[in-house]
Amino acid sequence: MYSRVQKAVIAAAGSGLRLAPLTHAIPKEMLPIGKKPVLHHIVDELRGAGIREVLFVVSSNKIGMIERYFGKEYQGGLKLDYLIQHEPLGSGRAVLCAETWVGKEPFVVAWGDTLVYAAPQSISPLKRMIHYAVNHNRESLVVLTQHAS
Repeated sequence: MYSRVQKAVIAAAGSGLRLAPLTHAIPKEMLPIGKKPVLHHIVDELRGAGIREVLFVVSSNKIGMIERYFGKEYQGGLKLDYLIQHEPLGSGRAVLCAETWVGKEPFVVAWGDTLVYAAPQSISPLKRMIHYAVNHNRESLVVLTQHAS
């Protein structure tokens, strides 16, 4: 199958209406958690899991802020690309937009507004999932977490 997953697609083209009025000025993916935007935490998680290339699928009104923040290369040599999803046709369409960029390589999909945390000192859920997929020859897996109550 493959020895390593190196690409990730981050779907970040949503309108953020449920977080209005906050999202009128700042895209939900760029809202801070601590001192860093949500997307920064997600990119750090991907890099920590061994991802080497990331494609942000964004709407035209978000690309400027996100690309200015991250640039074309991130800490540790992570290569970043950007693709505009012109119509808000849902998360599945965002992933489909990445088809040419991904090619036939295995890849991870992350949602630009969703953080998955691991207990301190433990291996991240994403890293465990990739390891499992590689070692058990799986075509696809989904990480699920219990919602904090």
